[in-house]
Parts: sequence; C-alpha cells; structure tokens
Amino acid sequence: MKKTLLTRVLAMAVPLTMPLTMPLTISLTVSSVYADESAKTISMTQSLLDNVIMPDIDTAQSAVAALQKALAENADGGQRGQAVDQAFSQLVSAWKAVQTAYIVGELDSSMIDTPRLMDTFHEGNEKLSEQIQRAVNSGDEPRVALFKNTFKSINALAILLYTDKDLNAGERRYADYVLTTLGKHLSDIKTAYAAQTSAFNKNQDQSMSYILNALIDSSYKLKEWRIGEAAGLTKKYAGKANNRHQEYPRSGNSLLAAEAIIAVHDKMMGQRDYENLGSAAIKQGAEKEVTAIRQLIGKAQQQLAALQADKVNDFADSRIKPLYETLGQLNDAYYQSLVKALPVQAKILDADGD
Repeated sequence: MKKTLLTRVLAMAVPLTMPLTMPLTISLTVSSVYADESAKTISMTQSLLDNVIMPDIDTAQSAVAALQKALAENADGGQRGQAVDQAFSQLVSAWKAVQTAYIVGELDSSMIDTPRLMDTFHEGNEKLSEQIQRAVNSGDEPRVALFKNTFKSINALAILLYTDKDLNAGERRYADYVLTTLGKHLSDIKTAYAAQTSAFNKNQDQSMSYILNALIDSSYKLKEWRIGEAAGLTKKYAGKANNRHQEYPRSGNSLLAAEAIIAVHDKMMGQRDYENLGSAAIKQGAEKEVTAIRQLIGKAQQQLAALQADKVNDFADSRIKPLYETLGQLNDAYYQSLVKALPVQAKILDADGD
C-alpha cells in the first residue's frame, strides 16, 4: 500500500505549513465547550445523530425498499423503467449521505470495513463488469453466483441494472439479492450507531475529531477521485479526461452523488437550528473559518446545480474545472484553516493507508 499521512492532533495551536496532498486521518483533542451547557442543551454529537446520521440511514433503508419494489414491478424482459432509474438515483444519493458521515467504525472496530463491503469505488483493480456478467450468464442462484463481497456492492448493482436498457429475470433476481445484502449492512450500521451512542456522546472532543476527519477525507476524495480523475485534472490523469473514471458512469449519477456528499457537509457545517460541527467550531472561536467553509460549500452546491441543470455528463467539459477548484479550496479550508483555528497542534507521521 502507498504511504499516506497520519495526523494526530494534540492540544495547543501551532502553525501548519505542510500542504495537503492526500487523505488524512486526524485525531483531535480540543478544550471542551460543553461542560457548562450539557445540562441545558443537547450535545453536538447527539444532535448530529438525531438530525443527520440516523435520519440518513433511515432514508437509505427506504431507498433500498423502493428500488426492490420498482424492480418487482418492472416488466419481465422489458426495458428498464423510469421507476427503476428514479429509485436507483435515490439510493445513490441516500448511500452517499451515509458514507460521507460514516464514523461508527471509529467507535466499533468491527464496523470499519462495512462501507467497503457496500461500495467498491476506487478499491482495487478488479474487472467487476466482466465478473458480474459471467455471474449472470451462469444462471446460478444469486447466493452462489454472487459469492464475492464485491459482487454484492452498490457498484455491482449499477452494472446489473445498467449494462443495457433491458432487465431480464436473472438481472432483476440478482439485483434484488444485492439490495437485500445492502439493506442488511444498513441495518447493521444503524444498530452499531445505537449501541455506540453513549460512547459517541461521552467524549465530545474526540467525537468532534471523528466528524472533522470524515469531512476532510470526504472533501479530498470528492475533489480528486470523484471529480478530478474523470476530468483529467489530477496529477495522475493530467490532461487525460476519461468518463469511465466517474463514480457512476453507466447510470449518469456521478454529479448527483457529488451533490449528496456536499449536502452532508452543509448539514454538518452549515447554519442550522440544531447543534452541528459548524456551531461547535464557532464556540471555539473559529467563526471566520466556519463562515469561509460555509461559503465554499454553498459555491460548490451552486456549481453542481448548474451542471445538473445543463445535463453535463461529460467530465471533459470545461465547466467541471471550476467545481474541482472550489472543492480544492474547501479541502484546504478544513485542513489549513479550520484545524489551525482550533486550539490544536498537528503532528505529521508516516502511516500505511490507501
């Protein structure tokens, strides 16, 4: 595996001079602002569980059921219906929300790999499309044909549904099996969050670090993996735009996925009537930094909305680059500005990573 950076954040603020070039893992210790208010108001962590994390899981579970229903009602051997397309788009959006805010693996080590079981984007070099097609052609029962974890991912589901415009009985049956598996994973995630609620709420400072790290990691991967690589804007693929590198090239849901990711950043950092990371950071004296992040989130949302309105699916389009640049600024704003504004120190260490 390639070398990455492990950032362990300790008390005391010092300047950060190292630029961010890859995903980071951040462990944050900050002075608590909740001691005097805990008896009066709901904690930031419980607020995020109640208003963001758990509702997003519920939405994803509903999306799984809706797509299963749409598949069951799709004409056997006929073309893939609009109801299936709409339900799959809803599932993509709902899953991205759960994935973006996923921190339960920090609290329960048995849940660390669950997102990778559900989503294989940018994981390994497996020729998933060819293997899924062989599984379908085998005619075996789904539990036999789809024996690998990657065969039961949302990426495998996209291949089953969008290899062509038709859906035969075998594809529908296999897709239903994948959805059942995804649904079980979502149930496990929900159960794990419920079981770890006390731990999440007990140490507000540590839990703040989990959330901040998730947003930094998410903003980096959104910029580099989900937008930059397909647009030919990264160092690895500079000048070599290739839509096959999109997250959802078959279904055309790549920008929708990006919108869902940014929406979680907005729920976590934006001005809301519930306590979130943005309001907690402002209490730590980081109002200027939070305001800048909110503005960049809003800018990215506007850019994505414009791209969607213009039905831009080709990432070689010149209008993708401004979005890429905004996402880069957002990632820098989290790491180079917000982390420094909090009473923390970043210590850079070598560690194995993705």
